[in-house]
Amino acid sequence: MLYKIIKVILKGLMHLVFRIEVVGRENVPAAGGGILAMNHRSNWDVVVSGISSPRKLRFMAKSEMFENKLISAVLHHLGAFPVHRGKGDIGAIKAALAKLKAEHIVAMFPEGKRVKTGQFESAKPGVVMLAIRGQVPVIPTY
Repeated sequence: MLYKIIKVILKGLMHLVFRIEVVGRENVPAAGGGILAMNHRSNWDVVVSGISSPRKLRFMAKSEMFENKLISAVLHHLGAFPVHRGKGDIGAIKAALAKLKAEHIVAMFPEGKRVKTGQFESAKPGVVMLAIRGQVPVIPTY
């Protein structure tokens, strides 16, 4: 419920401030699991993708976002889960697979960080591994 309320409020605010154009929304499956693999150019990426997706997204977010107890509680309530970057985080992999098995859309940034220049950097192998193990499609997003 909180997710829907926040989505409605942010959608209205974002469309007032920014011109948002979404292409390919129909590529997000109506049912079943999937991985939304996105380039991460801005701090706004999470908000824009969340309000633009026809389905609730479960974000894999850097563990530092969960250090504050209040923010952590809100993130968990919204369906996000932490990943300890650069450490082969088995807990994050298990959490992602559980969400995929529950037929959720897991949103992640395969490059593992923001790349403000718009250039593409090497993707981490976790996206492909999760797609194979979870037997779900990868929905590339830019």
